[in-house]
Amino acid sequence: MKYESIKRASRRKEQNVIELCQTLKVSASGYYGWLNREPSEQQKRREAVVEEMKAIHKSDPIFGARKIHAALRENKAGLSMVFKLARANGIKAKITSKYKPITTKSDPKVKAFPNLIFGIIPTRRNEIWVSDITYIKVGHKWKYLAVVYDLFLKKPVGWAFGHSPSGELVCQALKNAIRNTSLKKGVSLIHHSDQGSQYTSNAFKELLTEHGITGSMSKRGCPYDNAAMESFFQKLKVEHVNFKRYLSFEQANNDLKYYLEIYYYYFRPHASLNYLTPFKFEQTLSA
Repeated sequence: MKYESIKRASRRKEQNVIELCQTLKVSASGYYGWLNREPSEQQKRREAVVEEMKAIHKSDPIFGARKIHAALRENKAGLSMVFKLARANGIKAKITSKYKPITTKSDPKVKAFPNLIFGIIPTRRNEIWVSDITYIKVGHKWKYLAVVYDLFLKKPVGWAFGHSPSGELVCQALKNAIRNTSLKKGVSLIHHSDQGSQYTSNAFKELLTEHGITGSMSKRGCPYDNAAMESFFQKLKVEHVNFKRYLSFEQANNDLKYYLEIYYYYFRPHASLNYLTPFKFEQTLSA
C-alpha cells in the first residue's frame, strides 16, 4: 500500500509539471534542465553579497541599506542592488523611537550669547563644539547625559553623566572635552548650546572665559539652531539606549562610555563623512 501511494504521488507530481510546462510553453526536458542547472556567476555573486550583508547586519542591527553598502564597497555592490537584496531578504535597520522630554529651561532674565554658527561649516577640529543634555532611564528614575560634540569631526569630545540636569553637569562635560582634546588657550573655538539655565549660568560662562572659548546660543525655543545635537541624541536613543534596560547608574555609565568613546568613534560610519567612521576620517586628516 505504501509503495502504491508513493507511485500515485509521483504521477500527480509529473502531471503537474507537464501542465506547468504547457502553460509556460516550454518543454519538460527544458524545465528539468533549468531546475538542475548550476547557478550562474551572477547568482553566485549575489548570494555571496547577501551572506555578507546578513553578517554585517547581524553584527550591527542598526545598519540599514546605505551603511551596509558602505561596508560592502570592496565587493563593488551597487547601492540599488543592495537596496533590492535588503528588501528581498528582510534586512532593515532595527530602530525604535520614544518621546523626549524637555531637559533644559531658559531663564528670560539672563542675557544669552548670539548665534555665531548659523550658516557656518567648520573646516577644522576644535573650531565649533555643540552641546546639549538628554535624559536616560535607569531603573525607575531619570538620569542625565551632557555631551560636547565636535561639529567638524562628527564625534563626542567630552561628556558627563549625572543624577540631575545641573550646571555642574554641563561644566564637567566641557572640562572633560578640554582635557580630552588637550585644548590650548588662544585657539579660536566657538561653543554652541541652547539657552538652558545650565549654559547661561555664571559658572559655565566663567569656564568659557577661562579657556578663551567664545559662547554661542540658539534662539529661544528653536531646537533647529542646535540640530547637530538633536540628531546625535536621536541616534544615541534609537540605535542604542532604547534597546537597553539599565538597572544601575554604574551599568548605564559604562554602557554610555562604550557607545560614546568606542562604538561611535571607531565603528559607526557617518553619512556626512562619506560613510567613514570619525576615526578613519581623522586618519585622512593626518595622512
